[in-house]
Amino acid sequence: MEDVLSLYAEPYDPARPIVCFDEASKELHAEVREPQPAAPGRPARRDYEYARRGTANLFLAVEPLAGVRHLTVTEHRGTADFAEQMRRLCDEWHPEAAVIRVVLDNLNTHGPQSLFSAYPPEEAWRLARRLEFRFTPKHASWLNMAEMELSVLSRQCLSRRIADAATLAGEVAAWERRRNEMRAAIDWTFRPADARVKLAHLYPHEPQETSVSDHYVEQAAKWGQLAGPGGALEYSQSARRDGVVRRLGLTPHQRSLAAEAARSVLLDSLMVRDKAAHRGAEREVFPVTDAMGMPVIAYTALRWGALLRPTPEDPPGFAVPPVPARYRWVLQNPSVALALMAPHSWAELEEDLAELDAGGPLPAEEFERPSGHGLRARRHANGFP
Repeated sequence: MEDVLSLYAEPYDPARPIVCFDEASKELHAEVREPQPAAPGRPARRDYEYARRGTANLFLAVEPLAGVRHLTVTEHRGTADFAEQMRRLCDEWHPEAAVIRVVLDNLNTHGPQSLFSAYPPEEAWRLARRLEFRFTPKHASWLNMAEMELSVLSRQCLSRRIADAATLAGEVAAWERRRNEMRAAIDWTFRPADARVKLAHLYPHEPQETSVSDHYVEQAAKWGQLAGPGGALEYSQSARRDGVVRRLGLTPHQRSLAAEAARSVLLDSLMVRDKAAHRGAEREVFPVTDAMGMPVIAYTALRWGALLRPTPEDPPGFAVPPVPARYRWVLQNPSVALALMAPHSWAELEEDLAELDAGGPLPAEEFERPSGHGLRARRHANGFP
């Protein structure tokens, strides 16, 4: 829902127009007796009987911000008919647009699959690359502004008997021409903030903590782009202020960048590598996060399984520490608030969690075993950073 509402809040952009699309049917009724027009002292007369002449389909594409709409009368509303409307949208009505954002409901014919059913693959791909479909939620087609325009059409043009499709096409063409000359736009004022108040029952009752960590940061220039004006961090902070997310986190690859990000006071948490074979964060990152009071999430505690295998330098009779011991080793550091796990099965997850719950902190001698093995694993890791 908020995806569509946010789209409606964007300013007009002719290179990326917003078009609301929908269809409606019209029953065709012919007169069985000639109607009598009004005369002095006598109102117009029309017999209540009529002759059914089938139905016709109307496709409507309306650009609400530009005040332009296009109507097409067809016999059917099948896959090929929908695909033809999308072709006209791209080639006739918006030939210069780079991308056309189409708002529509969840009818079975709506979507790129109709293009591939109606056209050869090359033509279907050509059209699909220029169309960006935005679907209204199920049972919420009222979010489609095309329904508002169809309501106006029904009241102003279709609330009478029309005998055949040709007459219907002529009438809606005249209505379309008049509305376009007026540049009748649609002023949509229902915004995401309004939805969160008026439709609060549709939202989770308890706020959900969500971490935003969509960017892999390896170079200082990348962090500068994210944290600079107009960057992803600015957008994420806006989402946090709006209540869309609760916490913002970052996963830098370089420890120096992790420390810089922590000092920026822009984040709520940091995710860094920390394991027995890779302890640089203890020197370069944790002092900064501790001073800032920032929780740290540790990942790759097993170094993708390398810390579960023996090394040539292991002393005789040395037993490689098991998985729970590795996680206990990471969590024993007071700077680490959370350690990511990657069990192969649900049973393995339950086993690891049970041992973690029962184990507690590692004794000093048991803490040294994973530490020493981690150093040996690093020396034999073939380029391990």
